[in-house]
Amino acid sequence: MLSAEDLYANALKLCGDGDYSTAADKLHSAIEQYLGSKKEDPTFLANIWLLLGVASMEITHYSESLDAFKESLRLVERTYGRSHPATVSVYVNLALLHMRQDKNYEAATLLGKAEQMCSSVRGADRLALADVLHNQGCIEDKAGRLQEAMALYSRSSMIRKKLLGDHPLLATTLVNMGQICRDQLKYSEAIEHHQRALSIREAALGPDHEDVAESCYCLACVYLSVNKVSLATKMCRRALDSRSARLPAADPRVREAARLSQHLEFLQGSSSRSKRGTPRPASATMITAAMRYGPAQMSTPVRTRSAGSHTTPARPRSAPRSRSLPTGSFSMRSRSQTGRPQTPSLQQTSAPVPFSVMVRRRDFRT
Repeated sequence: MLSAEDLYANALKLCGDGDYSTAADKLHSAIEQYLGSKKEDPTFLANIWLLLGVASMEITHYSESLDAFKESLRLVERTYGRSHPATVSVYVNLALLHMRQDKNYEAATLLGKAEQMCSSVRGADRLALADVLHNQGCIEDKAGRLQEAMALYSRSSMIRKKLLGDHPLLATTLVNMGQICRDQLKYSEAIEHHQRALSIREAALGPDHEDVAESCYCLACVYLSVNKVSLATKMCRRALDSRSARLPAADPRVREAARLSQHLEFLQGSSSRSKRGTPRPASATMITAAMRYGPAQMSTPVRTRSAGSHTTPARPRSAPRSRSLPTGSFSMRSRSQTGRPQTPSLQQTSAPVPFSVMVRRRDFRT
């Protein structure tokens, strides 16, 4: 029979692989094993409850997730006190749980308290503040307050860059910043952010990781916005090939990449016909319409939105999917710079680092 420590380690790996349901079952078993052993390690037990809250949240068992986070918070406050970075990380996860349920006011309140707790932290503990700022940026982003969101993402990215270097956590924030720049029609800045995120993810995670495919898909969307169809096709094809090799055909990530690839092939065909003398080449408006409606509905009027002093086609939300992954725990340092950072080792350290959950920029799909 596996020990509680082994079950917890297995659950961490399962969370990193996206199998949250199996991870939750193993964490329930880990709690039973721990309580039966009569051990006295509240930090380890708090980690189990916290990871159970994450796994339950990912499978939309929100009530169970809330109970697990509350139990983790009780243990952490009893062990470390209210102002410790470990307490901050539980607040961040609770805020994320509220965000998943569109309770943004409650989430903002929790993050505000967490930010106050971080006001006096120094050194590596400032990573907890970076998590708070990132998730505050997500709330502002969803509310459409892009300038405020960009400022929060920028602060978070500076802390992560200083403490972690070119780390996948930094890449997550860069992706969100790139999406905001695209929404603001700052395409050169958007491409710069996405290319930097892609470079970081490739170096840390390898070319076949889903986060790499996500960056390729985001770059394809930005290239499409500036009519660089050949570059968009290259990036989209890479994302589609990577996802098709790992995921079932019915997975939404595969389908969105396949849909974009189909539109890009249509646009390339239209460009070829235009060179042979076919009238009416694809314009920027038609490209956006093709991406939104598909080739069969190109005559459909395109809804527009105001963008400063002129009017541009309304762009589909092509932001990365929402996915929450563990990035550490109370008794662990930050994720490794290489390999699979979603499954940190159980190496103990003298200064606990909070377990935190990252939220992608968009929690919704259009």
